[in-house]
Amino acid sequence: MTAVSQQDSTKRRLLLASDRSDQSSELAGILQSVGEVDTIATSDIPDDAARDLSGIVVDINLRSAESVQLVRNKLRAEAYREMPRLFVLADALHHGSMQAWALGATDTIARPFDAQGILQRIRAAFPDDECTTTRPIAARL
Repeated sequence: MTAVSQQDSTKRRLLLASDRSDQSSELAGILQSVGEVDTIATSDIPDDAARDLSGIVVDINLRSAESVQLVRNKLRAEAYREMPRLFVLADALHHGSMQAWALGATDTIARPFDAQGILQRIRAAFPDDECTTTRPIAARL
């Protein structure tokens, strides 16, 4: 890993919430290129987001009313209101995209994954630690 990518990966902290049986392992591997990734089940999304989170990536079955309702309820919390949210779409159907935007998506990605495209979107949509933290600059160095 180069010094640049090490620096990049230490700045962002992402929460990957998944209802998939593989816990979105392929996506987690891609995301680890740009930051620290905490992968959890959607049912385990905490009520209060950690202050050092740059954003949340949600990989759920948008056709599942139960998953959609669970995520909707969790992301309504004050702690998540201003947080960037990237939703994964299983296909290019209009319904999935509309559902993601209704849940507050700030961006979407679709399967099959394009690693370079995802990384570019993450870097643009999810600020690094220096933009999101309230710690003094000296503490971040």
